[in-house]
Parts: sequence; structure tokens; C-alpha cells
Amino acid sequence: MLRHAVLTCELAPGAAFSEVELETRYRLGRAGIRAALQVLAAEGLVAPLPRQGWQAKPITGAFIGDVITARRQAEATIAYVKLTTSARERVQTLVMLAATLAGRQDPQALVTARVTDRQILDLLADRTNWFHRKWLRELWDHSQRVVCFLEAGEVQYRPLSREDLFEALAASDRAGATAELSRDIDQFETFVSRALLRRPEDLLGRSQQRSARRSRVQKLTRSTGKGARGEPGSTAKS
Repeated sequence: MLRHAVLTCELAPGAAFSEVELETRYRLGRAGIRAALQVLAAEGLVAPLPRQGWQAKPITGAFIGDVITARRQAEATIAYVKLTTSARERVQTLVMLAATLAGRQDPQALVTARVTDRQILDLLADRTNWFHRKWLRELWDHSQRVVCFLEAGEVQYRPLSREDLFEALAASDRAGATAELSRDIDQFETFVSRALLRRPEDLLGRSQQRSARRSRVQKLTRSTGKGARGEPGSTAKS
């Protein structure tokens, strides 16, 4: 429940909260909340605030850049995945389901398409080793949170078709699979860029906004003070 709240930005990036608040809001036991927060902290989704409680991981431009860079490195492992007969059938079924949802515009279809896409990725991650599986799932969780944070109005993120990726993996075409994985990350990066062009203030946390306002006020005050003494503000040196 708490993971879902963080990934969907119900607990907004950068927001501070206490265990008591979570207990009241979600009607969960304190011991369970504390254990869950420790797990989420280990995954980089939340962080403890000394003597204050907890904070959902802030989302900044640098953070998004790190996620994209890490995905490009980690997801390359999927190109080497070998699908068993049963895994191939399960992935193919999900790929076909995603294809039927691709042309639909209703909100529920988009939600289902995203869930299906994540199921495909998780199945592929299951074919890697323990370390890669852990890193991949955490990176995809962070990507999901970025999408939820930046989406607004007509700016919606739609998963890329996995048909070509499935065909490449089924044929052991590593180059083709790598190209498809890269294309998916490119699409994510394009979505982020377009969303930020529309709402660049989204990456300014409240503390940064307050700092920026203080800086403007201080500059204005210095300029006004110098003007009162007959000194041109434009010639003032910091």
C-alpha cells in the first residue's frame, strides 16, 4: 500500500510525513509501517528525516538523468535473456494483450496497458540474475514515479509496443533486442523533455522555490538600497 502511494505520487515527491500520519491515513499498524518504510528506504523511494519523520524521494532533473543513464546500462542485460517455452508463451500472451490496448484512448485501457507492460518487463527480468533483477525493478519503479509526477492533461505516457522486442528475443537477436530496449528509453526521455518544457517548475522543490524567492528579494533590496544612496543598481558588485 505504501509502495503504491509513493509510486503514484499520492505521497508527493519531496513531501515529509510521519509514521503517525501514515497510521491514521492508511489504517496500518505502526510496526508494519516502520518495516515497510525501511524496505522503501533501501530502494531509494523514501528517506528518514532525523527527528522529523520521513520524506518521499524528491524528483529533480539530476535524478531523472541518473535514472535514464542507469536504465541504459542495466537494461542491456535483457538482450541476453533466453526464453523457455513456458516463458515465451506467457510473454507472447501479454504482448498480444498490450497490442489490443494500444489503439484505445480511454483511461482504463491506458492503466491496463501500463500494468501489462510492467508484467512483460518483470517476466524478462526474472530471466536475469538476482542482482540485475533487483536493479531493473527498482529503476522501473523510479521511472513509474517520474511519469506519474510529470503527467498532466494531454501529456500522457504510453508504453512502447513490445512486439519487436519479443521477436528479437525469441530469435536470439541480441542487436535487435538492444535496439528495441534503447528505443523504449529514448521514448521515456522524450516524454520527460516535453513534460518539462510545459512545466519546468515541477522540478523546483518548495525549498528551492523559497530560496529563489529569497534571492530575488535580496537582490531587489540591495538594488533599492543602492538607488536610495544615489548609486546605480546596474554598477553594483556582489
